[in-house]
Amino acid sequence: MQKKKIVFTGILLLILLSPAIAQEEQRPQVRPVSYYIGFQPGISLAGWDSYDRPLVNINLIPLTLEYAVNRHIGVRFHSIWDLQIRPEFPTVLSTVGLEIAIPYYFSLKNTEEGHRGFYAAPVITPEFYRLNQFYSLGLALEAGYSILFGRGWSFTIAGQAGVRLQIDPDNPYMRTLPYSAPRLALGYWF
Repeated sequence: MQKKKIVFTGILLLILLSPAIAQEEQRPQVRPVSYYIGFQPGISLAGWDSYDRPLVNINLIPLTLEYAVNRHIGVRFHSIWDLQIRPEFPTVLSTVGLEIAIPYYFSLKNTEEGHRGFYAAPVITPEFYRLNQFYSLGLALEAGYSILFGRGWSFTIAGQAGVRLQIDPDNPYMRTLPYSAPRLALGYWF
């Protein structure tokens, strides 16, 4: 008799809880947003020519890719293909490089949209200057703010400050130059 009561109670509980279990299984799963593809234009002053006219670099392929590791950390890659515009010489590809950053976002990530809010990131930038035939390694800190609007669209405003180590194969000494740069980016999280 005791066994029948236990079995009957178990069946009754199973019948009563089955709608709640079935309802739980039908809940749609939210796929976290993990990838960002964006556009980060770059225009910089490359120096001055012999007549004190500015030499301007424009990034031809300002493509930015970011992978969201978790709710706070991402890994970002930004291509550098600078075209130098000179007053009297022909325009030429002057610098090739890659900027690698690991941003830490202080606010929580909404898994349906993308990273947002204030962030700070260490940045490393290996580059090759084709015109002068030397290598450069940039070490910087970046701080900025990402704004989300729409479904996945992101606008970022930031600034970088650091040093650039220049290594010339013809010179045994390494030059250390301070630098700072603004950063603006527009992209989409998917």
